[in-house]
Amino acid sequence: MSRIIDSILKRNNDCISFEKIILPDNIITDQEEIKEATRNHFSKWSKENPPNQDYQKEWEGYYTPLAKIDGKIYEQLMMPFELKELINIIAEAPVHKAPGPTGISNEMLRHLPKIALSYLLELMNAYVKWEKVPK
Repeated sequence: MSRIIDSILKRNNDCISFEKIILPDNIITDQEEIKEATRNHFSKWSKENPPNQDYQKEWEGYYTPLAKIDGKIYEQLMMPFELKELINIIAEAPVHKAPGPTGISNEMLRHLPKIALSYLLELMNAYVKWEKVPK
């Protein structure tokens, strides 16, 4: 199925080829070991980085809301998204960019039928309502 989508979207998947991986204490030449080392490397590429509580006091003043700024200006930020807004954002998003961890590219989003966009919109608005960020 993905080959069909790639063909429709006229995408090329250029593969990177490794003959060897040089580590500080080892050189890997076996193709399966190279694949495993690459998978292992990128699975740890971005790891959890919990905040350092020692610095919290130092930065607290910078994150305290300023009294001179009316908090009502932020109320619009939590308003539900509208379908027209979602369609415009997808239309304006750049194409031929690498997809994120989901594997969903902007080209794929541009080809979604309206019913799928409606479901995506419901999902996005639920995340805003529940104040959750998808992982």
